[in-house]
Amino acid sequence: MIQLIQNMWTKTQVDPELNQYMDNVSTFLTKAIREPNYLASTSINSDAQVLIDNGQALMNAKYKPDMDALFDEGHVFVTKLNNDPRSKEVAANFQKFATHLCYDK
Repeated sequence: MIQLIQNMWTKTQVDPELNQYMDNVSTFLTKAIREPNYLASTSINSDAQVLIDNGQALMNAKYKPDMDALFDEGHVFVTKLNNDPRSKEVAANFQKFATHLCYDK
């Protein structure tokens, strides 16, 4: 999975269209974080939809096999993580810790 992410990162560096798309995503996220009124504005939904549509079009046109492989690997990783007894124990311990911390039990 890490190799697949690294491959996509490399493609971002060499494909101007993908690089521009990632810059647009970064600009959108920065604006959402730094401009509190933007989150409440009517334009955020349309701006987000444009990013989603452009991203889907770009990924389907150029990177569908890469994205399919990444999602397949992600699914395998999450499935194994969910079925791992040690991960379940860590999650239960964290939930107990958070409950005690937040509710002072």
